[in-house]
Amino acid sequence: MFPWCTSVWHTVYYRVWQTRSTYSTPLLLLDGSEQADIGDPIHARANRKNVLIEFDIIADDAMRMPELLYYVLENGKLHRADLVALTPQDFVSFWLRSPWSEVSQWTVPAARAALKVWRERYKGTNSEFASPSRHCTVHPDLWQVEAVPAVLDPTPEIGYFLIRARAPFRFTMVAASSHPWLDCTEDDPAIDHAPDLFEESLH
Repeated sequence: MFPWCTSVWHTVYYRVWQTRSTYSTPLLLLDGSEQADIGDPIHARANRKNVLIEFDIIADDAMRMPELLYYVLENGKLHRADLVALTPQDFVSFWLRSPWSEVSQWTVPAARAALKVWRERYKGTNSEFASPSRHCTVHPDLWQVEAVPAVLDPTPEIGYFLIRARAPFRFTMVAASSHPWLDCTEDDPAIDHAPDLFEESLH
């Protein structure tokens, strides 16, 4: 018996093989697993050039967050690439909860050293954010995401994250702070709306 919500928390396994007429056996390109909410849909599709896998994981505070695994086939190997998230909020969650070795490539190079240290010290949530995200007026490709402090935390820590967002779904962490940016004031609920990739074409 599984108590409460844990009845749908199970390991999801994903494997991708490449087949060719010259191969005696298929070549294993990807072999991974992750704890997921199997009560929500799990999607995957693959072709000769890329692989996309989507499911919900259990992040901090038992919040469900979308996990996007997108790989591009280059020189016989699968390399993770954009997209890693569909909204700035989901990107911040990905950036906070994933290993630095993975997320550093989605961090602006000039700020990587400082943001690595900031991330190690940050004690706030990685799964709850204030809505909507806010567009920055001075730099039109930047948005601010605000973390929501835990209600029962006696010393709540609020994090503000400055995200560069460019089409289609290309996000980069630019900065993080305990204070908001003064020019990021335009509410933008539309950018928090994630499309269904398995109903729309992925380019």
